[in-house]
Amino acid sequence: MNKNLFAIALLVLATAFATTSCNKDEDPKTNAELILGSWKVTAASVSPEIPIVGTDVYSYLYEECDKDDISIFEDNGVLKIDEGASKCNANDPQTVTGTYLFNPTQTVITINDGSGPESFNVVELGESVMRISYSENVAGTDYTYTVTFTKQ
Repeated sequence: MNKNLFAIALLVLATAFATTSCNKDEDPKTNAELILGSWKVTAASVSPEIPIVGTDVYSYLYEECDKDDISIFEDNGVLKIDEGASKCNANDPQTVTGTYLFNPTQTVITINDGSGPESFNVVELGESVMRISYSENVAGTDYTYTVTFTKQ
């Protein structure tokens, strides 16, 4: 009888060990990890609607030469913005180097591309899509712009 009790206890212990070792969950990636890599703007919208422009500012305001630009976020806080295959101004450098920094909760990113720091709310940041937003008051109306990037 002791052999059966010992065998049952050993089986229960082995089962418990096997199920806990197989259910090892990985910690989710932080925004600081997810942002690393190359990103391209693929959409931009505004709310409320702007007269004549509407809500799709990507189609209306982004020139074709801007649509192939790539933003490269490196793990040391360095941001490189590459003009892509087409430049809007032939005299512009191919690549501009700046910096980026998350706030402590990684919900706001501040980017400095050389023209001064600008802060953006992180709406969504995943493996392949990033959405950031910012607000602007024009003539007493608050507009919220949302820019969507796709990982390259």
